[in-house]
Amino acid sequence: MSSWAIRKHKIKLIVILGIGGSDIVKEILYTVLREKMNIRRNIADIWWDLSIPLNVLGYEDKQRSSVEWINLIFSAFVALIKNKSNPQGLIINADTSKKSTVDYWSKFVHPDYLVVLNYDENSLLTNRLLTQINTTEGKIIIREKLIEKIRNKINFEDDKYFSYGQQNADLKVKSLSDGKLKIEYKKEKVILPKKLWISISENITGALFSVAILEKFTLKSIAYSFLKYSFPKSMLSRIKTNLSNSAINV
Repeated sequence: MSSWAIRKHKIKLIVILGIGGSDIVKEILYTVLREKMNIRRNIADIWWDLSIPLNVLGYEDKQRSSVEWINLIFSAFVALIKNKSNPQGLIINADTSKKSTVDYWSKFVHPDYLVVLNYDENSLLTNRLLTQINTTEGKIIIREKLIEKIRNKINFEDDKYFSYGQQNADLKVKSLSDGKLKIEYKKEKVILPKKLWISISENITGALFSVAILEKFTLKSIAYSFLKYSFPKSMLSRIKTNLSNSAINV
């Protein structure tokens, strides 16, 4: 049914992978894209085989009784038959090291945009989804310096990549000496102020700006939505915990 829903509603799948920042990229990207797109994202953490199918079908990812599962399956089936096509986007941040889950997800997850925040060559899910990228218009969004690592595993044409970085990348993102971030794309340029949150890095900024640019957003409109985003308390708590753990591990 998930495969059916993706085809019927022309769901554009934006999958974000990589430890450190995937939650932030997902939430800010959702804030940016919803200004012009019909877009959804997973709210709860991906934790079992049916997490992604439930997100695709638009149901809450939670434990259910047998009767509730029967009602859900029936309702989803009827909705897929009766409802009209509703083109939309879906942002998913996911990770798993369980081979059976990777095999299952990869049957129907063919990313239109695969955002790779950091590349672990041993990641089953990342390597599988790289081969499952949408064959016609799918893009791999990645830091420029990580492209060669992927090329050592899988040989893609250059037009499959949309890179961000400081030198020869499609999108240039650079930290300035005063703490500001400068972002450049073709003839456009914006500078984000220093007052941004300390957790926002060149990597996170480059990833989310790249997806929005490919969706024909201007740098200024991306920056405007980006700057007005407010972290929910739950995410701030998670960021604080991650920062504390990083400090401990230094």
